[in-house]
Amino acid sequence: MLNFMKNIMLSLVLAAATWAPVFAQAPATGATPPAAPSPTPNPGARGLDFSDVEAFLKQMETERAHGAAGQARMLHSQLSALLANDGSLLEGYKNAYEAVNFEGDAKEHAKVKAWELENKSRFKDDGFILAIRLHVQYLMTTMIKKAGEDEEAIKQIKNWVEAFPRTAEKFRLVGKQQILTGGVAGSVFMKAGPQAFNPKGGGMNVRVLPQMDMLQGFDSWYLGDLTRYPDVYRVNVIGHLRVKQDARIFDEWKTVIRYEQEAAERDGLAARRENFIQQRRPWLLWQVGRDYVLFRQFRQGVDLMVQALRESPRCQDYEKIVADIRNAIAEALRAQANPPAASSAGSPAPAH
Repeated sequence: MLNFMKNIMLSLVLAAATWAPVFAQAPATGATPPAAPSPTPNPGARGLDFSDVEAFLKQMETERAHGAAGQARMLHSQLSALLANDGSLLEGYKNAYEAVNFEGDAKEHAKVKAWELENKSRFKDDGFILAIRLHVQYLMTTMIKKAGEDEEAIKQIKNWVEAFPRTAEKFRLVGKQQILTGGVAGSVFMKAGPQAFNPKGGGMNVRVLPQMDMLQGFDSWYLGDLTRYPDVYRVNVIGHLRVKQDARIFDEWKTVIRYEQEAAERDGLAARRENFIQQRRPWLLWQVGRDYVLFRQFRQGVDLMVQALRESPRCQDYEKIVADIRNAIAEALRAQANPPAASSAGSPAPAH
């Protein structure tokens, strides 16, 4: 027992001796702790310079843009050759379709023949040929846009929509053609690549060429269902003028509304006409009003949005329109309280 007690006392003495320096260094309660050591200066940490990276990225962007523009012009040229006559157009479509959907070897030859036989009557249909022509024409205009020739692309789009079969009788020929309803993204011409369009080359032995982001990076360009020609006109023409802050946008809005009403009344269905009056027209007036506000013509913009609500107080966009009216009034009052300098007065606000 005596030895046990001696061992315990010895352990306590040793522990006190070991930890005494540690406790002695701890600051008393409320005392200011010693300052942390200053970081060692880094002589290399001067101004960071990424100019070489910026130059590299700019060069890459320029090269990609030039490459895409060149490929777009080549594709435009190949597509243009198909429009010479209906025979070339149909043959080019067959070649592109076969290049995308069949392997191109002898084993697939029977499948190709079966596909052609199955679609024999379709290939003789005037509506189908017209749909291919409209599709190819739209692709060509899209390639003009891709090549950076915006004004020419807009001019071609106006012509394309104006020539579109918009009457009920003519629309029936193309309205359900998948090559139009599928839009641009699903185009066999885009998937196949220019070499597949050669009417004399045949589709079976044509290698499918990958397209270099040909449908990427478009601003304000419609790629959806091409039978929706009012949307084609609105997205392409209005979108372009909005980005350019071009006041011609308001005259073009009148054309869009005319096309929308024409499409709503084309088949004579009362329900579709009623939906245009109660829902679609208020939405269009709202969008025109938003553009007036964007161009800092606040009163015109607010008046149009109010008109939309007066004409259809139960429209599905009611709350959004009211919110935009209030925001436009608030912005107008701020602009009135803080008028712009004389040099910038009257200039439109940046597009969002």
